Formats: sequence, C-alpha cells, structure tokens
Amino acid sequence: YAATPLQNAGLTGAGRTIAVIARSDFNDSDVAAFGERFGAPIHFERRFVDPSNPPGIRPEPGEETEVLIDTQWSGALAPGAQVNVVLSRPAPQGDIPESLAEAVERRQGDIITLSFGLCEPSSPVIATELFDAFYAVGNALGQTILVASGDSGGTECLPGEPDLLAVNALASSPHAIAVGGTSFDLATDGSVPSPLVESVWNDVQGASGGGESVVFARPRYQLATLVAHTNGRAMPDVSVAASPDSPGYFMVQAGETRVIGGTSASAPSLASVLALVAEQMARATGTNGLGQLLPTLYRLGSEQMRGLRAPVFRDVATGTNAFDGHGGFPATTGFDLATGWGAPLADALAAAVTGPGRCEFDIGCMVPARGPKRRACTGEWLLEQDVFAARHGLPVSRQTCRDGDPECDVDGAADGRCTSNVGLCLNVFDVRSAFLNRKGVPVCEPGPVRRVTLLSPGAHTRDPVVAGNRDALQAALGALPTFPTSLRAACTATVPLEVPLGAGGRPGRLNLRVRIDGAHGPAMSRLTLVCLPP
Repeated sequence: YAATPLQNAGLTGAGRTIAVIARSDFNDSDVAAFGERFGAPIHFERRFVDPSNPPGIRPEPGEETEVLIDTQWSGALAPGAQVNVVLSRPAPQGDIPESLAEAVERRQGDIITLSFGLCEPSSPVIATELFDAFYAVGNALGQTILVASGDSGGTECLPGEPDLLAVNALASSPHAIAVGGTSFDLATDGSVPSPLVESVWNDVQGASGGGESVVFARPRYQLATLVAHTNGRAMPDVSVAASPDSPGYFMVQAGETRVIGGTSASAPSLASVLALVAEQMARATGTNGLGQLLPTLYRLGSEQMRGLRAPVFRDVATGTNAFDGHGGFPATTGFDLATGWGAPLADALAAAVTGPGRCEFDIGCMVPARGPKRRACTGEWLLEQDVFAARHGLPVSRQTCRDGDPECDVDGAADGRCTSNVGLCLNVFDVRSAFLNRKGVPVCEPGPVRRVTLLSPGAHTRDPVVAGNRDALQAALGALPTFPTSLRAACTATVPLEVPLGAGGRPGRLNLRVRIDGAHGPAMSRLTLVCLPP
C-alpha cells in the first residue's frame, strides 16, 4: 500500500497516537513476541476506563483475538506511534461505547480504530446515533475514526436474517471511515507481485462488508459519487487486505503464531498507515491530527476518476461481496459498494492531504431553525464560510459578508456582489452544547420529515438574480431523499447564491426561508445573507 516510501523518508508515526477500542485484556508477552518475530516493536499502554475495575481477558471466543490483532497491527507499520488500548469495565457495567467515550473525551488517539459490528436494521436507532455522536465529537477534536465494515458482505445481519441487505451499524456513520476488505495472491516466492491487482474479499470465511445505511442519508461528500444507489450513506469508503488466506495477517496469541483476516485486521492496519500520513502532514503544515478525512478522500477519488490527478487509490474492479450465495454488490470501476474507492496508496495520500477544508466538519457551519429546541434540528441551513456571527455558541440566522472577503465571499473578488455556498440539512443530530441536556444527550429528536417547502425567495420574483437563486435552491432540494424520510443528516449539495450590493453601494440582502413539516410539527428555518461594500 505504498507505505515503504514514507518509511524510507524517515516517517515512523512519531508523535502520533492510535486508540484501540477494546473490552478484553490480553497478555503483554503476545504483543512483545509479535514485535520480535516480525521486526515490528509495538509501543503500547493500557488505558482503563476504571483502573480499579479492569475487564480481564474475556472468555468468549474471539474476544482476546480481536484486541490482540488490533493492538499488533495498529502499530505494525508505524513503530514510532503510541498505541493506547482503551479498555472498558467488565460486562455488564461496561462495553464498547464506554471505551469509545473514553478515547474521545480524553483524546487517547489521533486515530481511533474499532473492529466490532452490529446489524443496522435490528439495532436501536438511538444506539447507532450514539456512536455517530461520539465519532462527530472526535472529528471536531481532530480525531480520525476507522471502523471495520464487517465480514458478511452485503448481509451484515447473518446468520439471523440471511436475505436482508444490511450494513454494520457501527460503521455506517458519516463521521467514520468504513474500512472494507480485499484479497490478492502472493507471488510464488512469497513476495507481493507488481503490479498488484486486488479483488473484493469473498471466500468461505467471509466477505467485505458494504451496502447502504437505512439510518443515515448520503452525506454531502458522497452526493457526486457515481454509483447506483437509493438514499442512504454508501459504504465502505476504502478497502485493504482482509482475506485470511490471500494473503492473511500474521499475529501472535498464547505464544503461537497464527494467520488471521477479516476487516477487523483491515481497520487497524489502515490506522497504522494513517499514522505515517498524519506525521507527514504535521511536518508539512503543523496540523495536529487528520480529523474528518472523508470529504478529502471523496474529493481525491472523484478527481482521480475524472483524470484530474495521479492515482491516490488502487481501484478494485473485480469480484463481489455477495457472501455465501446471499445478497451483495459487485466491484466496478471507481466507487462501489463492495470496496469503496479501493485501496489507498499511502505515499500519494500523504502528498495530497493538507488538512480539513472549509466546513468539512459540517455541524460547525449549520444554522439551526427557529422554535423549540426539539424542532430546531429538523432543518438547518449550511453556510460554507470560515467566520460566523454567533450567539450562545451557535451561528445566528443573520450573517454578514463584505464583498471580496475570502472568508465568506466564494470568489474573493470585490465585484459588486457576495457569493455564498448554501445548502439545507434535515434531521440533524446536533451535538453542539446548546442542544445537549444535562446528561449530554442531544435534545433534538430526528423523526420523519414529510415535506420541505421553499418560501423565500418567492416563486413570483421578477429580479433575475433572485430568481436564479431560487432555481438553484429548488434544484438542490429536489435531490433530497424521497419524502417522507427518517434518514439522519440528509443534506442537499451546496449551491452558490448571489447577493448583489444595492444601488449606490448600499448593503444587499437575500432572505432564505424554508418550512419543514416533521414528526414534531412544522419548523421554520431562516437565513439572511447581507452583503456589505468592500
């Protein structure tokens, strides 16, 4: 995966931390033996949620294996990184959410890797939203979240519901990178062939998890992705080797060397690679952490597809993730629901990543609707700019821009008008402090949205600029999921809206108003854009 050029340049992941989300302890000797046998010393520490109540080594099959492969491979390619194994209290007091909360709240990792799964359709929506909230807060703190996409192909609810297309509920969040799996054969001498050609991982032991979420809408960064879909968040985002046989991952457990696989190995391996990328970016820009990396990955993938840049991903275009005769999806050229964009190339990715762009953590650029807090997240305007007029920590509904100011005027030119990129998001799971109750739970309750009506700009305006703004907004709203919809974070693409200065250089104004009819009654979302002379 082209990590060698980064390692040859002296990158080791130094100064980076990787948090492994775990609920079972393990033997130190196995991690030490892995480092000795494969020349990959792992610098790790345990981070207990409650040091007085550690979980011990859980007896359930696979629990110790899971934490060992995560710990060993999250540091395998980045020996300078610090691996923090975050351990919850024993069941039933503690579990994965507790470890995740600890990793986020105490920033136990610049990169967080999680290799557990849940059938999304049968999981309580509040549980899926809880993980999404943790991931979103982590993104806001500069953390990058990796989650294994699952090992049951397009049917993550196996074996209980073998014919139901479903994804891993823990990986479907738009704030986490869902890591799928590939397979490839080694050369006869045991080396990696060149050029390397990968296929979708799909064998008797499992297949790359992928499909579409039934909880989260397609996020903004996926709106331009060329893949047949309905309305849900598509996954996985990227994929790396996962097959236990082709080629498989070495690990050490109970002193014995084993070969294992699954996307549970893919996610920590990619975490190790991203530690090198993060170190490179820190050297180049001084940025501490990659943060929400998904918008950048999708921009790079789209540019690669259109021939605008050298490859950042090795496309995987053969195979399917229809596991054991059940439903699934084929690999295709470009993005697909079996392997996402394919396998990331570490050296090209490190050269292309420069840090989060404007509004890549969407929630920071959203203007809540008016009315009771329970309804205020039903619809929120999204305004792509760097600085906001705010009250109580939230952007207010009246935003002012000076013509030519690059922080808010898209073209940055003093040309007699301000241009702003604006979109609308429905069913926002708002985790900003103003929308949290005393226990830290979001007050807003996403629910079915039946209708969205654009009230302003009005349909009968004679001003051609205002009419153009209305047409652009109406077209964007027309691409929202089919109503009624309960999908979370259903956003339009942002569209450029023009606010000309008035006669004699007086301030110009554009009023935006939309009514959202939802489960908790109607909500009115307003935004006034004011353009000042330079």
